[in-house]
Amino acid sequence: MKKVRFAALCALALAAGNVFASPALAGAGRAPAQVSPRGFGTPAQIPWGSVGTGWVLTEFVAGPPSQNLAPSYLVLTNQLGQRYIVIKKSGPLANAGLLDWSGDGQRALLDTENQMGKTTLFVADLHTGAIVDSFVLPTSRTNDFQSAAFTRPDGLAVVASTYTNHLVLTRYSLSGRPEVTYPSSVTSVGKLAGWIYKPDGTEIAFGGQHGLAVVANDGTSVRALRLGDSRLSCTPLSWWSANVVLATCLVGTRLEARLYEFPVAGGTPRALTRSNVGSDDGDIGAWRVGGHVYVEVASACGYRYLAKLVGAAPIMIHLPGVAAGKSVQVVGAGTTALAISTNIACHGGPSLLWYTPSSNSIRVVLGQPVTGGQMGVSVAYPPRLG
Repeated sequence: MKKVRFAALCALALAAGNVFASPALAGAGRAPAQVSPRGFGTPAQIPWGSVGTGWVLTEFVAGPPSQNLAPSYLVLTNQLGQRYIVIKKSGPLANAGLLDWSGDGQRALLDTENQMGKTTLFVADLHTGAIVDSFVLPTSRTNDFQSAAFTRPDGLAVVASTYTNHLVLTRYSLSGRPEVTYPSSVTSVGKLAGWIYKPDGTEIAFGGQHGLAVVANDGTSVRALRLGDSRLSCTPLSWWSANVVLATCLVGTRLEARLYEFPVAGGTPRALTRSNVGSDDGDIGAWRVGGHVYVEVASACGYRYLAKLVGAAPIMIHLPGVAAGKSVQVVGAGTTALAISTNIACHGGPSLLWYTPSSNSIRVVLGQPVTGGQMGVSVAYPPRLG
């Protein structure tokens, strides 16, 4: 019965062209042709003046998994389905992973790690593909690299976190000179873990064992935002507004993951989502699109789905063309649509698509069935860490 149902879904997805916004899906019943960079625009053709909200920077390998030597690229895509090769990853960047996209839209931050735990950060100019800055972080097998990102708003420095028995977050100049080391714990909030820049770059929100802490960019002032439940930990997700941080917090004896709004000036945090019920095992992200809030929800066995917030209840959305049971990951949001990484029905490997709630339609912009190839990390503009 399940095989018949899935086959019917595949047939429906391929036949109902009006379900999809991308005309390239008209030939989805055929095996995708071999991917070639010639199917993408060149760096010289990128309309840099329009690159911003609604664009995504993605790692992309132009070949199937069996082709270990297939070329790897950084690719820019937009909601219209336009695709541009930005950088062919070679030399020092051949095995580098994408970490972040600068707030000015001009540079990418990448990293490599070797077997000894040595971590090297690279700043690449997206216009030229050239490495404009690089430096080695003080990491090792016992001092683990966690994450790194550009400072906000424009990416004039880099912040990087390492971990031994606690988080250490340090701001570096683009040449690798340490500038500020931030607190690792805050009284009444506890050890810090997880962080997110304010878009204007003046403050950083940290997650803690009992709430959040807001620290000035120069590390000089600290405000503790305690939730009041000792059985929890919080991770900041975004600056929900200039004065509110959105966080996901593990609360109560069941350690439910719920979304909370923290006023940074102080006051009682407000629960945005209800206690977990049904298939909702945790609310782990939220985005505003078209006057509504959309939530990424964790369920059993690593499964994630998209939900629309109705009151405090995240109600599951079934994306057109995406088989039931396929996890989705929200990459970012534009003004009218959400960028999502997921598996399209009848095709293997993740694809990047834009889901427009107002028309309940999707447009696939990268991956099966429009380009083939393999996707890696995607970063939407503006980057979530700012």
